[in-house]
Amino acid sequence: MMKYVLSLGISLLFMTALAQQSIRFMWYADSTVQTDTMTELIEQFVAENPDIEVVLDVVPYATITDNLELLLSTGEGPDIARVTNLGGLAKHYLDISSASDRIDSSYWEANYGPYLDWLDPDNSGEVHGMQLELTVTGPYVNTTYFELAGVDMPQAGATWDDWAAASREVAAAVTTPDLEIFALAMDPTAHRLAGPAISQGAKFLNDEGRPSIDDEGFRIMAQKLIDWHEDGTILPDSWKNIDGARAPTAFENGEVVMLMSGSWLLGRYATNIADKFDWTAVANPCGPAACSGMPGGSAVVAFKDTKHPEAVAKFLNFLSNRKMPSIMQLRLLPSLLISGWLMLVWIIPPMMPALKVHSMLLWLMYPI
Repeated sequence: MMKYVLSLGISLLFMTALAQQSIRFMWYADSTVQTDTMTELIEQFVAENPDIEVVLDVVPYATITDNLELLLSTGEGPDIARVTNLGGLAKHYLDISSASDRIDSSYWEANYGPYLDWLDPDNSGEVHGMQLELTVTGPYVNTTYFELAGVDMPQAGATWDDWAAASREVAAAVTTPDLEIFALAMDPTAHRLAGPAISQGAKFLNDEGRPSIDDEGFRIMAQKLIDWHEDGTILPDSWKNIDGARAPTAFENGEVVMLMSGSWLLGRYATNIADKFDWTAVANPCGPAACSGMPGGSAVVAFKDTKHPEAVAKFLNFLSNRKMPSIMQLRLLPSLLISGWLMLVWIIPPMMPALKVHSMLLWLMYPI
């Protein structure tokens, strides 16, 4: 009997030791499908690695943008997170290629090479995580409002001034005593402003290759934004309150004619707007230099303060397997097909100037 109790005690101690390798994964999602899919992948990983527990903490996107860096700075951050501030959090990243001898750096370089640089602004050659998705900024338009107002939508090649004028005319025609309609809305981030600024000729880099916004192109676009606030063209409280949720919600509720945001809203709008009104994505308005939006995206990264670096590296290596991204993509196929169409509308070829500076902008200008 004593032998049995002793054996049971040893087994329990062994199981406790295994359970101590618990890693926390801070995750935000644009849809329940994304969370359900990641949950299934985690369950598969845990089944294959019973000595590692992965706790998925599903949080609002604002937690990622507003709180994560503070948590990391105070040592209270997660082991892993889905982030959009790709290069901006680099000082907190774990080099998973050094954390585990199971990491094949050549595999990561072959499959994620260009995007590893987005997570490594110092060009250290370290592997910090995997790019999960690519996104692009661009405008959405309430076509029902244009039809009701009897105003023709500007065509491809139209400028920001053309769109602002047309949207003002539409807003004036459809505003009612019960609902004031604004012509424009834009997410209050430098990332959203960057594409329009590049279109006006902004370089974001000086002659020495250092970050700079002191050029005529940036000043022109910044002045347009100021003017739109002063003359009532643009939804005011989004930028005044730095409220990232306000502009997308305003478009969804029919409060604005045109929204400058990005491809991540596709699934949400398809579900939430439904048949309330018709809407579409249009080509990025032009300036004298380009007709540009900005690339972006999210990545799953590891943090160096983790107590279980090898377990974290093992989990990210699992996610990077060729089969895993395919599972995520197949689940999200309808949205990806629409996103592919938006890539044609918003990126090719007008965005080439933006692509040349995107790594620096991702470092400086997030959160998105």
